[in-house]
Amino acid sequence: MPTAVTISTTSGGSKNLLGIRQAVVTHTGHYELVNDWAAGDYSDNGCDDFIRAACNWLDELFPHRNTKGWIYKVLSAGECIVSFDVSRYISQVWIADESGAKRTLLEPVTETWLRSTYSAVPITSTDTGTPLYWAPLVGTLAAPQRTTSEATLESAGAVDMDMMVFSDPLITQALCVMPPTDVDRTLAILGSWRSVELVNNDDVNFWTLNNPRILQRATRREIELDLHRNREEAAFLAQDIMIDLKRLEQAATTEEAAGPAKRYRMFSRK
Repeated sequence: MPTAVTISTTSGGSKNLLGIRQAVVTHTGHYELVNDWAAGDYSDNGCDDFIRAACNWLDELFPHRNTKGWIYKVLSAGECIVSFDVSRYISQVWIADESGAKRTLLEPVTETWLRSTYSAVPITSTDTGTPLYWAPLVGTLAAPQRTTSEATLESAGAVDMDMMVFSDPLITQALCVMPPTDVDRTLAILGSWRSVELVNNDDVNFWTLNNPRILQRATRREIELDLHRNREEAAFLAQDIMIDLKRLEQAATTEEAAGPAKRYRMFSRK
């Protein structure tokens, strides 16, 4: 998971985790969610869980510009699989040539097509070359075997596991490019990610910096749902929040309309 950014917030008050926490407990009266408000101690005592849940909910409702970002992975000669922290989705994969002077957009395909077309086992035994295709991999074991190690499966005689990623499937995902690269190359992966997780008092993200009031109300909604079991009040808060998100969406749509057509690339039929 990405590390939260820390910046100076000597001015701006509520535009960090501490400020959001103070506002939430003040507006809701849930002072038990901080340690000792009467003594000025607003350190977390449960409030941050609601704030983080609110951030995740808002990210799903409004995938703002800061959810999009690049990660870079160096693919060594003979390799074809890279793994990274779980994203919301991956939209593009680019590869740089060995000199780093030119980049190429890889064609997205399905894992089924990739497995069928490059059927050698292990897949890295396929003739190397310049990668042309990429596919997101399931790459994880199903629940009945989730904690089973690769060594255990191999000792039982299992084969064809080279497209699996034996790590925590809850925090790791992978993609495969084919054919395996013939030289070391750099992959640039464009995807959508959740807002950085708020942990420390000075931590900030898109919502704390740009829309703290929306985040405060979204946190109040989480409290209504989980502490009060008051779905009616939660629905009222959600309606107000949706009005503000609509305003943000209109601004984003205006920006999109000013750009080129066909901004989004769909998967091919392969």
